[in-house]
Amino acid sequence: MSAVVLRAAARCTSSAAGGRMRAWRVHGYEPAEPRLEEARVPALRAPDELLVRVHAASVNPLDVAMLGGYGARVLNTLRAAEGGEGVEFPLVPGRDFVGVVERAGAAARLRRGERVWGVVPPHRQGTHAQYVVVRDSWVIDLAMFCNNYFHIIINMLPLNMSYHATMLIAVSKYL
Repeated sequence: MSAVVLRAAARCTSSAAGGRMRAWRVHGYEPAEPRLEEARVPALRAPDELLVRVHAASVNPLDVAMLGGYGARVLNTLRAAEGGEGVEFPLVPGRDFVGVVERAGAAARLRRGERVWGVVPPHRQGTHAQYVVVRDSWVIDLAMFCNNYFHIIINMLPLNMSYHATMLIAVSKYL
């Protein structure tokens, strides 16, 4: 998967209000075979949470390792401790993302329409989906930027800068 593939998936028709989205999901380890599937749009469960429409999400080494079961025991313990999200499968990979806030909890500092960059902890459902729910404290407001390709470029910075920069140059003629 790549940011380009994820962007293409995001173009599919969906509606947060309609409750359905597309997401790359895995139903088991070894071999983990991500499939693009219909899924329920995640719901806000806390007043500081945001529902974000994902515009770009990277694939990094942690995603690949998790697809093989890396950290499963610890991550399942964290899922159970957090409550509500104790289910391991189907697993949506992806940690970092850029997107736009679709819905905000009452205590969130950001509001609908604001551009954000963020990172999701490994025990939560990931960002290789059209929507992701995150805590307000896990995102940075990107209101000062307006470049059309900014979503793709900023998403490369946290974990994979050199690899993604090389790939962006190689595929830039297709963007």
